[in-house]
Amino acid sequence: MATRFNVLMSAYACEPGKGSEPWVGWNWCRQMAQLHDVTVVTRANNRKPIEAALENHLGATPNFLYYDLPRPFVSLKKKGLLPTATYYAFWQLGVAIRLRKQVRAYDVIHHVTFNSFVLPGFWWLTRGKKVVGPLGGGMTTKTEYLPLFRGKRWKERLRTLFVRFAVYLPPTYLAIRTASHILCANRETQNLLSHLAHNRCSLLLETACDIREKEDELSNRVTPTDYVTALWVGSLEPRKGLELGLRALARVPNICLEIVGSGDERDYLEKLAEGLRVTDRVMWRGRLSHEEILPAMARSDLFLFTSVRDTSGNVVLEAMSSGLPVVAINHQGVADILNADCGILVTPGTIEQTVDGLAQAMEILSRDAPLRETLGSNGRTRLAEQFSWTKNRDAMNAVYEAVVSDESSHQ
Repeated sequence: MATRFNVLMSAYACEPGKGSEPWVGWNWCRQMAQLHDVTVVTRANNRKPIEAALENHLGATPNFLYYDLPRPFVSLKKKGLLPTATYYAFWQLGVAIRLRKQVRAYDVIHHVTFNSFVLPGFWWLTRGKKVVGPLGGGMTTKTEYLPLFRGKRWKERLRTLFVRFAVYLPPTYLAIRTASHILCANRETQNLLSHLAHNRCSLLLETACDIREKEDELSNRVTPTDYVTALWVGSLEPRKGLELGLRALARVPNICLEIVGSGDERDYLEKLAEGLRVTDRVMWRGRLSHEEILPAMARSDLFLFTSVRDTSGNVVLEAMSSGLPVVAINHQGVADILNADCGILVTPGTIEQTVDGLAQAMEILSRDAPLRETLGSNGRTRLAEQFSWTKNRDAMNAVYEAVVSDESSHQ
């Protein structure tokens, strides 16, 4: 029988039923609790949704410690006077100080969320075996895609510069240097950290998805039946690259695009769609919950992923689970998820080249239903074989075992 370890997981973002990092944090906690005695420290405002989910949860569950900074900090954050990044930094410092004595009771300390490499906790202030990640954040935007950011391109340039030097910030440097093992969600982040972590750095996707039974939602279709439906899901911000998708859509007249998401770019993108004369083929669905997105995937024919900077793409895994062929740019984390058997990957280049590539890919899929079916089926197979939560859990467990058994790893 495998050894059960006492594990302390740090998951600032951890909330069931919510997408993105809160969902990732929640799933990592649940998965590792199946193999080990897991205690999770997370924000106090996550208590209600976590306790509600645990009422109906079957099987092993982690224990939760809820912590927040003193009320003045919380109040300033709620009023928007304290940036999330600043609050998060103080929260991580506060947790490490508060638990500095209790950590001796744990075999492994595991930082999970936020998954940015810039500040993976202050656990270097404590003793013990430390696992960090999977971390992302090492991706930068190609110069060719900077025009998508328009008036904010200077911010994106500053971010690129910051990423290149952030590893030498004292808290980041110490967290990486003192970690027993660092997991990276994509190759860009791995390349950035490997010179500090050496043989303690490996690749593992930060998220996963399990196969679901395919739903039949065609009767609830929101697009005309003589069109092929493409689905796009994400926040409406420049780095998600929806502008590329809209420009590509204008070149493929037999496709409708259903857009799920909200954000500051909504007005600009709606005006762009109007200028491109595709308004009648675009459905703006707004923000939907995780459970509401699944029917949207079930009634779609293909999935469009246009991010120019992204850790991996949780929604790509969801699309694969729903049996959708995926069209995406061949870079960053999504390039590790997809291959030619389950989607069409467009070579990154100039904006014009990328738009043309996306349009060609959608054109091919729109006219070939058997190909869509084959790619979608292959995607489900690839997901089950490589990107399920069971696979991630087993890979993380192997890291725990190696770290605990290695007497030379950082204490």
